[in-house]
Amino acid sequence: MTNLKSSILLFLILFSKSLVGQVTLSPSNATSESRITITFDATGTPLATETNIYAHAGVVTKNTPTPTGSDWGNVKGNWGKDDGIGKMTAIVGEPGKWKLELSPTLRQYFEVPSGTPIFWLALVFRNANGSKQTSPDIYVKLALDNFVAIVSPDPSSNQIFVEQGKNITITTEASPVANSIQLFVDTGAGFQSVGSVNNASQLQVNYVPVNSGSIKIKSVATFNTTSAEAIANYSVIFRSATITQNLPLGIKDGINYFSNDPTKAVFVLLAPGKDFVYLLGDFNNWKLDDNFLMKRTPDGERFWLEITGLQSQKEYIFQYWVEGTIKIGDPLSDKVSDPFNDASIPSSTYPNLPVNIRNENGIASVLQTGQTSFSWSANETSYVPPPKDELLIYELLLRDFIGSRRYKDLTDSLNYFKRLGINTIELMPIMEFEGNLSWGYNPSYFLAPDKMYGTKNDLKTFIDKAHQKGIAVVLDIALNHAFGQNSMVKMYWDKATNKPAVNNPWFNPDATHPFNVGYDFNHESPYTKAFVDTVTAYWLKEYHVDGFRFDLSKGFTQTKSGGDVGVWSTYDASRIDILNRINTEILKVNPKALVILEHFADESEEANLASKGMILWRNLNFDFREAMKGNTSQSFGNALAKTHVTYMESHDEERVPFEMKTNGASSTTYDIKDEGTYLDRMKMAAAFLYTLPGSKMLWQFQELGYDKSINSCSDGSINENCRLDNKPLVWGTGSLNYYTNAQRQTLFETYSAINSLVKTNKAVFKNGNTSWKSSGATRTINIQHTSMDVTIVGNFSISTATVQPGFSKSGTWFDYFSGEALTITDPTATFPLTPGEFHIYTTVKQPTPKAGLVTEIKNEPSGSFAIYPNPTSQKVYVSIGDKFYGYVQLSFKDMLGREIEKKSILYQGQAVELDVTKFEKGFYLINIRKDNGQNEITKLLIQD
Repeated sequence: MTNLKSSILLFLILFSKSLVGQVTLSPSNATSESRITITFDATGTPLATETNIYAHAGVVTKNTPTPTGSDWGNVKGNWGKDDGIGKMTAIVGEPGKWKLELSPTLRQYFEVPSGTPIFWLALVFRNANGSKQTSPDIYVKLALDNFVAIVSPDPSSNQIFVEQGKNITITTEASPVANSIQLFVDTGAGFQSVGSVNNASQLQVNYVPVNSGSIKIKSVATFNTTSAEAIANYSVIFRSATITQNLPLGIKDGINYFSNDPTKAVFVLLAPGKDFVYLLGDFNNWKLDDNFLMKRTPDGERFWLEITGLQSQKEYIFQYWVEGTIKIGDPLSDKVSDPFNDASIPSSTYPNLPVNIRNENGIASVLQTGQTSFSWSANETSYVPPPKDELLIYELLLRDFIGSRRYKDLTDSLNYFKRLGINTIELMPIMEFEGNLSWGYNPSYFLAPDKMYGTKNDLKTFIDKAHQKGIAVVLDIALNHAFGQNSMVKMYWDKATNKPAVNNPWFNPDATHPFNVGYDFNHESPYTKAFVDTVTAYWLKEYHVDGFRFDLSKGFTQTKSGGDVGVWSTYDASRIDILNRINTEILKVNPKALVILEHFADESEEANLASKGMILWRNLNFDFREAMKGNTSQSFGNALAKTHVTYMESHDEERVPFEMKTNGASSTTYDIKDEGTYLDRMKMAAAFLYTLPGSKMLWQFQELGYDKSINSCSDGSINENCRLDNKPLVWGTGSLNYYTNAQRQTLFETYSAINSLVKTNKAVFKNGNTSWKSSGATRTINIQHTSMDVTIVGNFSISTATVQPGFSKSGTWFDYFSGEALTITDPTATFPLTPGEFHIYTTVKQPTPKAGLVTEIKNEPSGSFAIYPNPTSQKVYVSIGDKFYGYVQLSFKDMLGREIEKKSILYQGQAVELDVTKFEKGFYLINIRKDNGQNEITKLLIQD
């Protein structure tokens, strides 16, 4: 996830703050007991032009300084329905302003029980069908009523686990300071007082329950003439004391299987400082049982338990109940069961998924003994990925690449990649992420492939088959952050602040840098170091991946930047140490592993990391977008570094063809917005990137000129809120049908031809002496090598321009795409290029690619067509061939694209004489079109 992706999130945060300013309450000091009028100013929002606006509203009854979507309660509104619930009224005389009255009081409108405090009003405004909305959620702070609340035991858990004879701490808080606070407990015989305090805002009592079972706790606070009370219901569960015992020899964190005994497994959970953990699952009918109270290691770091009687190959769903109430899956499980999303996974993608009906418990892990090992191909042990400075990476989001979203069909597509000529596939994150449809940068279980794409063996088969075709597989991995579904986040969570607790072994309570999303890993923590090493080693060993692309690697820092992006981007020695350590551990597992960083930091920092063998991303998207749409002042920047993987498109940037289609420049004879034109220009862009030394990358369907915006919505509109939405497919029923589009297939073949040229002349393009002119209307690349020289020319403007190719020597050169020889007598000579025209010239003739990939505008005529003398001063003869008889259209254009003369002639097998004395001196383009549709363009020089 790059700076751009994070900047979108930052924009949304700022947008939310600005929206808060566009929402007013009357009265301004409204409480839950007030009749409230909400006023919304839709000016500048996606709803500015709507004729109907709805308020989708709720309340937050938790005392939190930063509410989130999970805090919403008592919601009013049916999303997408024009049913009147929450419908606002336009304010007469105040364009763009709308109002809604919550009556008779806010509490009654939302049906919040008396005694429950309301801290925030939560709002989202939408149009009638829900296709447009404000984003993110808007929260308006309410003035507080007199209230009292039970803080602990946690009222939301409803369960109290305690050793018999030990006390529980009951805490209640009031606001403002109460005249008195009283606590009562009812164990079945009515409420009995257990403590009181005067002139205080908090009361804490240690209470020893006599029996297990149901219990009610009530708190009553008095405030002068009023009072408030809160009641919470619990179930008291007596538990045994935790047994302290060392781990058995050879047992590690996570699920431990035994090949010689598939009836047992040992579970180990790293949970430093926790008091107790229960293991519950299908194997014990999900019953709290002290026989499944896990043992604790003497150092207090881990809990473990061996269970027996398991059925080989049967899948069991299970969870750890940390201190009885924190219900999590194993952080190191390789498969999870999601009661909310698994049902949406087609059986054709993942057959026979175990059914988890315990929605209230959330996501669980899956246990299966006696699994059959995957059979890798015989040559797998000898496979070696491409050298790090020869990578040609195809970045791929499986969700939007194939309609089925299956590894199986991706495996069937490997010939497509082979034909294109790439040697590495980079899969955007596939670790178990939140929901089913995602870019994958919201990971929750880092060792579990998300089931939406298929089974573990489907993924292994894809990697195995890719290796057989000489294609490496790199995983995009998001180890900068995790989200609330993650077990390690949930285990150590501060409900009061709504963020990771200060004692969380893995996560910072607050992110150290300004572009963070989710919860920020502390990469200097020994727990995080061990976790990262476990994750990377697992994927290298278990799935044979060839390396990783680390998302937002610049976030791997504990140096606090105070929200200053500039400070965050400066040289950070501690961050270098963190990444060097990770790289070192990866190379211990696989010395050939590829480590790619999405970094974008200080150049000296990137150079330091590169010196340790890591590869840095280099983003030239803006440079190429500007140049390709006709801005000739925009340079291509630094694309020559062999230490970087350079790209013109990635998942985070706008598509170059979309930019040309939308904002391309034009003249009377050349329009970049034309589809054929911008697809042709993408060929030129490829020639000016993929022939340069160092690793390169292309983003999926770049080779087909994908021209839908990164912000495309499902309804065809374009909105930044749709950035992460599913994008139109290029093939299959109901798709964009790029696969049957001749122009787009020609673009594919051109990419393939350029890649083939580079691959078959690896020494030239990798080690040759490369120089280039990377700005201006005409641009050049010149490569000199002992085995072959290369010259590439291109016109990036919208009018004809003269280029000095800078040929390294005189003699015969060959046009790669036409195969024709070009005699160079003066290496310093210049010649004109029409808009978008480009050529790749080599001193050694190469196998000629498929004809017709590039529009041929020749300096010399070819085939049966001839024009002579050339240059000329008075007359020119046009010959079309002895065997052709018919009408021919001739069009003369000057180098600005202006048509000077057009005529039709009847050709009868003999050369036709034309008088050119009326033309001014200079270069001209002659377009000759036969009546059978054949067409050819050549250049003519008229001189004295």
